[in-house]
Amino acid sequence: MTLRLPETERLVAEAGVPVIDPSEWTGDVLQSCDDWIHQISSEEIADIDRAISQIETDGIDIQDISKANFVLPVFGETLKTIRQQLLQGLGITLLRGFPIERYSRVQAAIAFFGLGAHLGRAVSQNAKGHILDHVKKLTDADYNKDARERGYRTPALRRGATYDTGTERSHGSV
Repeated sequence: MTLRLPETERLVAEAGVPVIDPSEWTGDVLQSCDDWIHQISSEEIADIDRAISQIETDGIDIQDISKANFVLPVFGETLKTIRQQLLQGLGITLLRGFPIERYSRVQAAIAFFGLGAHLGRAVSQNAKGHILDHVKKLTDADYNKDARERGYRTPALRRGATYDTGTERSHGSV
C-alpha cells in the first residue's frame, strides 16, 4: 500500500458547495487504483500472533489493550501509514488477508482491538456502551422499524443513504 496523501487542501464543508477534500472519492476512483488496499504479509501476521499471545500470557482484558501493550514491531509501521491515510488521505483502507480462521473468537477480538489501538482509540458506538461487537444475527427485530436496534445484529436489509459530493451521487449503508 502506498500512502496517498491529499492533492487538494482540506477545506471546511459549506452547505450547498461541492466538497473539496482528499476523502472525496467515488466507487469508480477506488476501482481504478489499489493504493487504499493493504495485503497483510506473513511477517505482519506473525507480528499479530505474537501480540495476541502476549496479551493472553499477561492476562490483559480486551478493553485494556493499547498500542503500548499490543506490540507490533513489524505491522506497526504499516499501521502508522494506514492511520495517516485514514486521517489525511482517502479516509478508507481495506486490509486483506487477515487469517480469521486461525483464531478463536477471543483471539480475533484481541487482534481487532489491538489493531484498532494502533489506528485510534476505542469509543462506544451505541447506547449499550459496546466498544467491540460481532457482526451477526442476534435478533429478529427489524432495525428499519426499531431505531433502538443495531443493523449488524439483525437479518434486515440495510437502509441506504445518499451522499452528494458535488460531482455524482453515491450510495452506501448507514
